[in-house]
Parts: sequence; C-alpha cells; structure tokens
Amino acid sequence: MIMNAAVPELDGKSSNLPKFKSATGMQYGLKGKEEVLDEQLNLFSGFAQIGNTAGEGFLTYPWPKPRTDGQLLAGVAILSQKSDNRGALFPKMSYVKKFDPWGWIIGTGVYLDDIQREFFKQLVRLATFFAVLCSFIFIISLRVSRRISNSITTVADVMEEIEKSGDLRRRMSATGTEEVIKIATAFNHMLQSFSTIEELSVELSNKNKDLARAENQIRDELAIAREMQLAVLPKNFPRNLRCSGAARMLAATTMGGDFYDFIQLSGGKIGLVIADVSGKGVPAAFFMAVSRTNLRGLANVASGPGHCLALTDAVLCTQNSMELFVTIFYAVFDPETKVLVYANGGHNPPIVRRADGRIELLASVSDCALGYFPDSFQESAEQLADGDCVLFYTDGVTEAFNLRGEMYGEERLEKILAEHRGDPQALVDLIFEDVLDFAGGAPQSDDITVSVLQVGPNGNPRVDRGNLRRESGGL
Repeated sequence: MIMNAAVPELDGKSSNLPKFKSATGMQYGLKGKEEVLDEQLNLFSGFAQIGNTAGEGFLTYPWPKPRTDGQLLAGVAILSQKSDNRGALFPKMSYVKKFDPWGWIIGTGVYLDDIQREFFKQLVRLATFFAVLCSFIFIISLRVSRRISNSITTVADVMEEIEKSGDLRRRMSATGTEEVIKIATAFNHMLQSFSTIEELSVELSNKNKDLARAENQIRDELAIAREMQLAVLPKNFPRNLRCSGAARMLAATTMGGDFYDFIQLSGGKIGLVIADVSGKGVPAAFFMAVSRTNLRGLANVASGPGHCLALTDAVLCTQNSMELFVTIFYAVFDPETKVLVYANGGHNPPIVRRADGRIELLASVSDCALGYFPDSFQESAEQLADGDCVLFYTDGVTEAFNLRGEMYGEERLEKILAEHRGDPQALVDLIFEDVLDFAGGAPQSDDITVSVLQVGPNGNPRVDRGNLRRESGGL
C-alpha cells in the first residue's frame, strides 16, 4: 500500500474503511515510543500520521481476511465492530515507512494469526528437530555406554571368577568392539603380569624353603664340626704334682681358628701350645686342625720347640692351598728343673707373673709365622720357680673392642694377672669375664684363647670344657 504524503488527511467520516479505534490500534515507533491514534482516523490516516510524524513504525488494526477463493473468512469476530457485514475482522499489523524526497508512504501488512501460525509451525519444526536430534544422541550415547558397560561388566565377571577360583591363568576373550578388544588385551596383559609375579613368588618361596633346609643342614653339620673341633682340644692338663694348668677358647664365629694344646712328652716334660690362624670361620678351623695335628705328631720326634716349629712349617707349606698362615708359640716345660724352653712363630709373647708379684714379658725372638715358606726358628729358655705363673693368650684378648671403639689392651690383662692368686682355672675364668664385660655387647672381632701354666704344687685342675662349650656355642 503506497500513498503520497501530500494527499489530504481523511477524516474517517466519508470513507467506507473501518474506523481505527484507540482500543485496537496503536502506533509503535522504532525508538519504542507508543502513541494512541485518534479514534476518528481511518487506516490511511493512520499510515499518514505514522509516516509524517515518526517517519516509520508499526501499526496494528482490525481488518477483514479474504480466503483463497476471494470470499471473506467468516467466524467469530475478534472485535465487536464490523464493516459492511463483510465478515469477521482479524488483527493485522503493518510496517509503515516514509520515503523522502518523493514523499511516498509505503506500508505492508500481515495478519497476526498468520505470524503466530508460522511461528508455531517453525516452533514445531524446531521442536521436532531437537527431539529427533536428542533421540539420535540418546541412541548413540546408549550404544556407547552399553559398549563401555559391557566391557566393564565382562572385566568384572572375569575378576569375580578369578577372586572365587584364585586362578590367575583365566583370560578375557578379546573379541567384539575395538574398545572391548583394547580392554581385554590390557586386562590379559595385567593378568599375565600377575601370573608371572605369582609364579616367581611361588618359585622364590620354594627356593627359600630349599635355602632354609640347606641352612638347617649346614647348621647341623657345623654343630657336628664344632663338636669335632672341641674333641681335638685337650680335656685335661697333664697330671703332674709340680705344676698345673688350664685353658679356654671362645670362637668369634661358628668355628674358631685359635687353638691351644697340652702335650705329654717323654721324660715327664709338657708341651704347651697356643696358636692363632689367620682369618676366622670354617677355613681357619680346618687349617687349625691341620696345624695342630702336624705339630702334635712332630712334637715327640723333634729335638726341641724350634725344631718342631720348623718341621711343622715345612709340612704346612706343602698343605696350604688356601694360603693361610698360623702364629704359634710353642714351649716345653720340665717340671723337674722348672726350665721353660720355647720358640715363637710370630705370636704374642706370654706374660710371666713371678712369685713376688712382678710382671714380665717372656723374652723371645719372634720369627715368621708358619705357612708362608719353610724357615728355622730360634729357641729361648726361661728359669721358672714355684709360684710363677705364665699366661699364654691370642690377640683376640688384648684387641677386644667395646661399643666406644676402645681396645682392651695389655695393661688390663697384666693387672688381672698381678692381682690373682687363685688356681689357673679361676684365672682363666676371670680373664674371660673381664674381657666380655669390657666389650659390653660389642661384636666379637676375633677368637679369644687363654692358657695358663702355674708352677708349684697346686694340684691338677680339670679344664672347664662346660664353660668352653657354653661361651663358644659348642666349642
């Protein structure tokens, strides 16, 4: 609809067009301004007023609605006002625009129910589209969730079966979707790892049992070896009314490398031996047995202590595949003359306590230890008297350490020897008690061996092998 702005405004009385009532027609400007039109204005007057006043805007008004056959639609009137009995009036909205410089006013209109119908049609389409889209998403999500849940359910079932049966050889079937195959493969690899760990654990457990049995067997065999080593040590000091003696050995480990010996020689003489094999444990114990056996076997054929050590050294050099060595102090005491003849193969010199209480080291030349190479050994002699006491010991006594790292030393040993006036066995027991008290629980670093010769008519005490067995773990 186009009208020229120069056309005079209609008064609404001479026109057959429906009047534009204020209750049904409104002008809506682009700026949101709302104005009530004069109720006397007709449609064209309303267009003119909007175009001339606002330049452009919307106008709503009642208007007949034609059908496709050209007839007017009949029905319930939206407004009570009718025009020429042409049918019901329907709300219609037009957009009015004034075009300069021609002064034209153009308006185009559409029925509100058509707008609403199109709106609801599009709304239904949109709702249908979203419903279809949501259904599609739901179906896809359901399928994906089922694929995931099926995989999880399958894994859960397999795990439940494994829990009930304890069989880690059970496997999950690697068939189906890609996700199921990946999960099954990873799960089977995990089970394979568990199976391998279980197999290794079982194997380790069996080996530990075998090791425990072997340790028990070794422990039993070592107990027998300890008893055998104990058996080679003399039970008693040779019976003699002019002297007495005692000894004890405490091994640092299962078996000891120290040894002592009392040998009954021809002419009533007594051989006294104290020795220390290098190292500790079983190798030292075997070399100790070899050394003692050879020395004892050669003692009665040798001309003296030095000769005996030389013969023993020559034999040991041919039987020393482990390249060990042994320090030996060997003395021969004649109870009739009270003369002590001795030779020193690299050992600690004995300590002598004279009858008057003086403490002396037994003067000797310390030759090389036995087992390195054949060698000769010098002899020395010492005149003893009744009341004299000779203390033989290994360095496990003087080199015993306490928890503070302090060493026992010779001074403590000499002090005990100087103050003691009892029998040899009591002296041996006192020395061991003092050394162990000094150590105070510190690990024993070396074998401890003590032997005592008491000159004079002091009886013939028995070697206390019971204490020896208790303190040395069976030795």
